[in-house]
Formats: sequence, structure tokens, C-alpha cells
Amino acid sequence: MSAGFDLGIPGLAPLPEIDGARARWSTLSAHLDGRPFLHSEGLSTRLGPPHVLSGELLARCRETTRRFDRFFREVFDEYWRTPARRPEFLAEPMFLPALEADRATRRALPLARLDCVLTEDGELRVIELNPVGVCVLHLRSAAYLARGLRKAGFPGDAARIDTLYDAMIASFRASLDGMEASSKPHPTVGVITLPGMHRGSRVTWRDAFGRNGWRYVEGRAGDLEPRDGGLYLRGERIDALWGDFVFYLGFQQARYQQTRFASKAGDFSSATAETARVLEDPRVLALFAERRVAHVSPPQCYLATSKHLLSWIHRDDRPITERAWLQAHVARTYASLERAEGTITREDAIARRAQLILKPCQYGGAHGVEIGHEVTDAHWRARLESTWGDPGWVLQDYHVPKRRTDGEWLSFGLYLYGGELGGVTIRSSSALVVSARNSSFTAVTLG
Repeated sequence: MSAGFDLGIPGLAPLPEIDGARARWSTLSAHLDGRPFLHSEGLSTRLGPPHVLSGELLARCRETTRRFDRFFREVFDEYWRTPARRPEFLAEPMFLPALEADRATRRALPLARLDCVLTEDGELRVIELNPVGVCVLHLRSAAYLARGLRKAGFPGDAARIDTLYDAMIASFRASLDGMEASSKPHPTVGVITLPGMHRGSRVTWRDAFGRNGWRYVEGRAGDLEPRDGGLYLRGERIDALWGDFVFYLGFQQARYQQTRFASKAGDFSSATAETARVLEDPRVLALFAERRVAHVSPPQCYLATSKHLLSWIHRDDRPITERAWLQAHVARTYASLERAEGTITREDAIARRAQLILKPCQYGGAHGVEIGHEVTDAHWRARLESTWGDPGWVLQDYHVPKRRTDGEWLSFGLYLYGGELGGVTIRSSSALVVSARNSSFTAVTLG
């Protein structure tokens, strides 16, 4: 049996055309896996056969995204309602002016992903938050796959895979609600990137926006010009600005300089300066505040990048409406506050080493993640000693993920677009820590 066709999970089945031609799929996937595209932009990806999600598991994924959309909104509201708690958000100072301009944004989460574990007994547990648009970077693999499927004579399956990007772009359209541009049949999106970065991804974005009726223009932060009551990119007035692939790298620059990428990521040394060029310009911020330009992702979304916010779900002093449901569907997370209060003591964490995982709050690509039962007791003690009082680290209850039938461990990514499930991706690896940067990728469409 071809690897990856039988995931052993009820509700997941291979797309019909490739399921009926498995040998042809194997030839195609081997060809695509050897191409440079899948091993660029900091990623190294192997393609698994795409699947369709249906039934009870689809219903659970939809419910998870809807409930988390409310959770995110309550987290943002608390930032504004309780200034004394703002240090908990670990907000970058450079983003503070943009946050003020973004305060009235009604639809704060156009692009997000929840990373989840599907346990052996069928529970779906959220373990990480990805609330900004860089989370869609991995959909470049889906776009490349759709292109290959179409050329190889799988047009129906290719069209299904295209829906993963189509749902994303529908969320861009919804971000125009309440703006004059919402009535335009062909609005214009402006995409800014850093020099020499995301060349392949930019091709997939241009194709997807064009397929969905948008005008597409790309450039650099220095190509933006606020004038005549609007924002222009390389001389074209834009209705929506997608800046995530500059702003997130600016947000993460110091951290990402310490991390490893699975392939050449490009030069992001100018990311902080390029981010400041836009987010510290009062003319640009006024256009966002006045809703003359939609901002994707809004700066509020960056408030929810830290994994430690999952600890709020188990705190009675945080305003979380759906606490009981979330507690049953999120891995228990212990931030520095819980450690200081004794909710979990260092002695508890040492004794429970086999049931815990240590994570940095705001890195990525599995940087620094350590599973307690995979390290020695001495190493675990040393890591706890160095991170115990550091708000940049969390402890989390470890839930063993389900395996594919070939033995690889699975990780689920649920794409949340404006409160609704827009698609799913599955990562798999022989390592228990499944890094999104270096793993097998399975695109999952919604049945």
C-alpha cells in the first residue's frame, strides 16, 4: 500500500482521483518531492497524498475553530480592558502605536492556525496558537501540489486543493466589510515582502488572488505611499495591505536569528527596520484607523502569538466564556505565573517529567521544545532551573499523538479564517516533535 494513503483515522480519506490511480500518484509525488520548490524558503517538505475530511471529525474541527475565535476576541478585549495585565501579552514595543490604531478593528482574526494533537483515543487537543498570516506559508505546498495534480491529469483533485487558498482569500474579502472597497468587484491587495524572500510563495499568492477576482500588486515597505486619502503601493492604490511576511519577521527577528531553518530562509536582517517604516508611520496608521485600508493581519493578532495565553483557560480570574469546553480540548499549560503561584511546583514538574513538555512561548519551528520522557532526569532538572522564572517559557501537559499506519507521528493544523474552518493540514514525522519546517505535508480539504 502506498505510504500515507491509509492514515487510520475515521473521517479522513484520500481524494478520489489519486485514490483510483495510486501508482501514478507515487510517480508524481516522487517527482515533486525532488524539485527545489518544496525545499526552499526555510522549509523542507515531503508531500503526502491529499485527503478529504468529513463526518464527526470535521464537525469537531469546525467547533474548535469557532470556539477559539471567541477565545481570541476575549483575549484582545482583556488587553484593552485591564491595562495592568498588558505585560502578560509580551507585546513588542514597536507594535504599540499600530495597536492603538487597530483598536476598533471588528474582525481581528482573518488568518490563523491552531496546531493540535489527535490522541490515540481520538481526542483533539490544541497545543499551539498561530494567529497571524504567516501561518499560511505552508499552503504554498498545497498550491504546488494542485499545479502538479492538474498537469498529471487529476483536475478534480487539483480543484479541491485550490479551495485551501480560495478560503483564505475569501477572508481577505470579508476584511473589507464596512469599507467603501467592499462593493468593488475587483479590489486590490498590496503584498509587501523583504528583498529576495518568498519568491516562490509570491507566485502562488498572485495566482490565487487572480483566480478569485483580485488585483494583485507587490513591493517593499519603502514602496508604500500614503496620499490622497489612500495607500499606494508602487503607484497603485490598494484596498488591503498584507504585511505579515515583513511584520512577523520584524516581530521575530531577534528570536529567528537563533533558530535553524530546514532550507535557506533568505536575509531577514532588515525586517525590524522595514516593519518600523510602516507601523511607526502615523499617516499609514490613520488610514488603518479610518478603515480606508484593510490591514491583514491586524496588529491585535500579534498579541496572541504567545503559547502562555493557553494557561488563561485554566484560570478563574481570566474572562474566558467557554472555559469548560476549552479546558477539555486544550493541553493544560503552565505559564510563569502559574509556576510562581505554585499551581505546579518545580518538584511536581521534576516528578512528572514523563507527562510534560517544555516550550518557548514565541519561537517557532519546534525551536527549544523538549519532551520530558525523551531527556534524562539531569537534563530536565537543568532546563527547569534555567527557565522556571522566565515568562518566555511554558510547561504543558504532554499528549501522545496518533501515528500514521506507517508509524509516523501526526500533527493537525486547523486553519481559522474569520471564525470559520477554512481547511486542514496534517504534518507527520518519525520524530515526536513534528516541526512544520521539516516534515511530510498532507493537504486536507473539507467534505
